Amino acid sequence: MITQKKLFSYFRKIGRNSPVRFTFFMLLILLLFINEYDRSTALPDTAFPEILNLLLKVLSLIILIILTFSFLSVILAYTLCKKKEAKSAVVDIRFSYPDEYADNRVVCIVNCEAAAPLFGSVKAHPVYDKAYAAPKFALHSAPRNKKKNQKKTKLTGKAILYPPETRHYQLKSISLCFEDVLRLFSLRRTFYPDEGFSALPGHENIAPIELVPMQSKEQLMRTDVIRRQEGEWLHFKDFEPSDDIRRIVWQMYARNKELVVRMPETMNMYASQIDVYVSFYNAYLDTLDLVGKKFSCIFLNAYKRMIWSLLQSLETSGEMSVNYVPDQIVGDFSSPELSENLSKLVSVHWNRSHKPVDYFKLGPASLCCISPLIPADELQQTVHFASPNTTFVYVDLRKSLTAKGLPGLLKDIFTSPDEAAGEIAQWKWWLSPMRARLAKNDKEIKALFHSSEVKWHEI
Repeated sequence: MITQKKLFSYFRKIGRNSPVRFTFFMLLILLLFINEYDRSTALPDTAFPEILNLLLKVLSLIILIILTFSFLSVILAYTLCKKKEAKSAVVDIRFSYPDEYADNRVVCIVNCEAAAPLFGSVKAHPVYDKAYAAPKFALHSAPRNKKKNQKKTKLTGKAILYPPETRHYQLKSISLCFEDVLRLFSLRRTFYPDEGFSALPGHENIAPIELVPMQSKEQLMRTDVIRRQEGEWLHFKDFEPSDDIRRIVWQMYARNKELVVRMPETMNMYASQIDVYVSFYNAYLDTLDLVGKKFSCIFLNAYKRMIWSLLQSLETSGEMSVNYVPDQIVGDFSSPELSENLSKLVSVHWNRSHKPVDYFKLGPASLCCISPLIPADELQQTVHFASPNTTFVYVDLRKSLTAKGLPGLLKDIFTSPDEAAGEIAQWKWWLSPMRARLAKNDKEIKALFHSSEVKWHEI
């Protein structure tokens, strides 16, 4: 069944690939011709119709010459580009980042070995991930290098992309649009390069958190201060008569009626590595639902932004190495411009298959980050069995959808939010039943931390 949306997309595709661009000025000229012709036929007894017809013929001849010149210039530039494509690569596309603090901003740089139409222009139109299309941007002549005898046929241009989600993107295609000076004709040549880029999470100022690092595996980095560390990664053992009763874990005894004690601590001069575990377990939002997908996108961007800011604050201390351990298998999207931790953080997404109780058992975590999308019941076992040197960081994602006051609510009522930028109407969040569920879970998580002896912070 052909819906209205499919019909509009079909006509839009035909108009995009059509060599003739039907603009407002073309329609205006056509209407003027029809109007003047009707007026001339209404005055048969005067010489005005003959004079007007003569002027119309002259004007038509001039317009025909201009249109023919514009069309031939576009055809010539398009043909030269097609011939160069058969010999070598025509388009070279690269992506760069202003800095690692940029929030979802990517610079797209395009270089092409093509000639622009005479008095015309060439525009680039990248499309990524089949659903997002960047605005067209013009390509200009690159400065000529006289030392290398470079021909003046290279065009270059750049634009800033604003992807809505903080993740990796794959470039689907990039089109070169050859346009004449009047922008009446446009021929499109599409290329399919195997390139990709990443949308960075941005940065926020976070107060430093004091952590107890683990022993580095290679033992290449020593610290100035000898730090405490558990004897083994299990942290617990059965109670024996020679053990100190002050190390008995009474929470476990109340639950299982078994006496266990914490492992003794050791002093280690190589304790210079911090293992960071960030759980992206999501038990509340349905990413397949339209409203849930919008909420999950906003929460995911805010979560990654806060985690990356936390990793940055730990890395800038200089006394320890930070190792981020993802809770899922990440793809190989390594880039020389991105650090290893940042590349892994951008690759992860919400999931329902990796529960925190299984994820935090992977090793002696120094830092465990959680969100209100994790049920408090899933965190009880993790918190009770946590090492005394483990610190929990609770990221309250609801702050990313806090009320903007009366001006913000009035803006949401009278204007539409920019969905491409990840915005959502404030009243949808206030009327959503998910808000009350997350608020209840937030209270349960904080009560769990207060009733335990673990160290935790909220950001």
